[in-house]
Parts: sequence; C-alpha cells; structure tokens
Amino acid sequence: MSSKPVGGSSCAVSSCVQNYSKAKRDSLKISFYRFPKDLEIQKIWVQKCKRGDKFNPRSSYVCSQHFCADAFARDMKAELLGYTPKVRTLKTDAIPTLNLPMSHSQSSLLSESVINRQIRMEAKSAKQVQDQIVVECLNSIPSTATITSSSICQEEVTMPKTDPLCKIDYEKLYKDLLEKSNKQEKELLLLKKPAVDYKKINDCLRQNMIILQKNLNTSNSLLLKNQKNMKKELKLLSMNKIRAIKNEATKLVFPIFSKNQLDIILKKKKRVNWSTDEIAKAFTLRYFSKRAYLYVRHELHHPLPGISSLQRWAKNIGMRNGILHDVLKIMKINGNTLQNYEKLTVLMFDEMKIATTMEYDQLKDEVVGPHSQMQVVMARGIASKWKQPIF
Repeated sequence: MSSKPVGGSSCAVSSCVQNYSKAKRDSLKISFYRFPKDLEIQKIWVQKCKRGDKFNPRSSYVCSQHFCADAFARDMKAELLGYTPKVRTLKTDAIPTLNLPMSHSQSSLLSESVINRQIRMEAKSAKQVQDQIVVECLNSIPSTATITSSSICQEEVTMPKTDPLCKIDYEKLYKDLLEKSNKQEKELLLLKKPAVDYKKINDCLRQNMIILQKNLNTSNSLLLKNQKNMKKELKLLSMNKIRAIKNEATKLVFPIFSKNQLDIILKKKKRVNWSTDEIAKAFTLRYFSKRAYLYVRHELHHPLPGISSLQRWAKNIGMRNGILHDVLKIMKINGNTLQNYEKLTVLMFDEMKIATTMEYDQLKDEVVGPHSQMQVVMARGIASKWKQPIF
C-alpha cells in the first residue's frame, strides 16, 4: 500500500483531523496509507472510518495513528542495524483499530448539532428579512406624514377607557415613526440628488482623453519624422565622411599609384584597361624578376597587370625600321631608378651584316626582307655598364 500522498491529503477517519501538510509542518512522524485494492478489506476500512457522508476510497488515505504495531510488516534490515525506518509498510490484511470513533451515534450527534445550528442561523436571517420588510413598508406609505389629529382622536375613542397607558404608547410610537420617515425621506432625496454631477465629470474626462490622444498622435508623427530625418542626416554624414577619407587617401597615394590602380584599390572597378605607361612600369618590374613581380602582385596585393597582359604587350612593341619609341619609354622609366652619373649616355652608330632572308610579320601582315646590311644606333652608359639599341 502506498504511503506517498499529495500535499493536501487528509485522514479519512471521521474523528481524525490529521493531514499531510499539518504533519509535515509540525514534523510529526505520521504516514498516510491508501485504501487497499481488495474490496472486502476496503469495505472494512470504510466501516472503521464511520463517515456519515459519501467519499471515494480510491483517492482517500488513513494515517498511521489508527494502526497497531502488529499491522505493520517487520523490517528485518532496520531491526538488525538498529535504526527506525522513515516509512513503514502495512500488511496486506491490516485493518485500522486505534483512535477510531466510538459509534455512529457520536457522528450522528455531531451532525444533529450542525443541523440545529443551521436552523438557528436560518431563523435569525428570516427575522432580519422580516424587520427589513416592515421598515420598507413603513417608508413606502404615502399618507404617513399627512395623518391628521382627527384620526388620532378616533383611535382614542375606540380605545377602552380602562387602559389609558396604551393611548400614550401609540402616540409616542407614531411620533417616532414620523420622525424616522421624514429623516429617511431627506436621506433619499440627498441620495437622488448628489452634490457632484458624475455624468458631467465623465463627459469632461472623455473630452480630455480625446484631446490627449490627438496630442499623442501628433507627437508620435513628429517623432517619426524626426527619426527619419535623423537617419537621412546620419547617412549623408557617413557618406561624406567616407568620401572625405577616400579623397584624402587618394591625395596621399596618388604619386605612388596610377588612376586605374586607385580605382581597383577603392573597389570602383574590377577590371581596367591599362595604359602604356602603366604596362611599361609593370614590364620593368617583370624584367628585374618574375618572382618579385608575382610577390608584389599576389602577396602585397598591388594592382598590376597580369603576366599574360605583359606578354601580349611585348608582342605589340614596335621593332620595325626606325626609332624604337616603346624602347625609349622603357628606358625613361628605368632611368628614374638610376643615379645622375649613371645616366650619362653615349650614342654609337654601327653597321651590321645580317642574313639575307625573308620573314613574315604577322602583326603588319607583310613580308620583310631580304636585306644584307642593317644600321644600328646603340645607347650606352659612360659611367655604368648598360646598353640598349634604340634604332
């Protein structure tokens, strides 16, 4: 049988006042046990509880104060170790025998006392209702304040002469009732005509609420407009700031990078058409070292033309008869890295014998040759070891 009731479980015995919450609060060593599933033993438990009302045994409990020591199963482990178990288990045939009501008469007496108390309460409330009805009837009589002295005299005539005290009592009673009636009429008038007109106050409050709501709506609309304007101004300020930073950065790096390179750095363009000067500078760097060129382009992320672009440009270098203008541009760029004494140049004129063959120029789509002699103009450094054909 389970001994783990819910928090509000109470003992089903009619004369017992124990419940789980009270036992836990007072730290009482009391356990609560469900009714057995065996219907015959369950019926005996119900009889022992001696309840005058109907209850559900399946969801009811009986506390451990109603069972003797023999009703509990022996805990051999606790007995051997010498401690008291927190929860004791009931035997399957255990029946409550302790602290039970004496008989049904006691419970019937309790129920009769409750019934008598209810009857007295009903009688008292009925008397109060009657008194209230009498007062209301007296207040509702319209002719109470218009009773004349003649009616009183008639009543005096009808009264027997042998009892003059009754006459004085009625006059006093009449006066008291008349005073009470007048007083209640005045109170009723005051209640019907209150000093404060709550309807007007309510109307004024409603109008004030409408005005406040309109003001709130206008304030909200103005606030939204201000927020939109602030967002626009912040956006413009941020754009102007970014633009100013870009312009300043452009001024600082313009001597180093060309316009196309700055467009790629600032992400204005993804692809550009490289100018001849830009390709010439890149070709100079490629001439010094291919590995250095790739390092600057891929690792340092400097915007430079690709290797294939340099190769296509090299194919277009004019190497026909006459002055080599593209070679002079490369020499000019390369001369920026030389010292002044290294720029001292001498021109050498010479004539060379060449093979008398014919060649086809794919770019110009023409046949060159055959020639047996070629005039060459060579630029050569006086104080440094460099030379370059220019014609």
